[in-house]
Amino acid sequence: MISNRIKSSLQARKALGGILGRPTGVCCIDNQKADIIKYIENGFNIMEVAIFIDCNCQTLSKWLVQNKNDPDVQRALIKALIRESKGPSISGIA
Repeated sequence: MISNRIKSSLQARKALGGILGRPTGVCCIDNQKADIIKYIENGFNIMEVAIFIDCNCQTLSKWLVQNKNDPDVQRALIKALIRESKGPSISGIA
């Protein structure tokens, strides 16, 4: 009986043009963009950044892919790639 009421309610809402489900384009870490960029630019990997902002690393990876056209995110990722390509620093060796 409850299932039938829910189904009929959803059908009625859909027929009236209502939106069902989770809002599109909303992510739980959108408001932490500045922190994410700062951590990536400081050399932390995705798993560490995910721990710092308290989210799953898959969620962070998906967010980075979705926001890859954002100039700030691009700059941070490029800096990380350049740093990674240079390898470890040997300046401390005498």
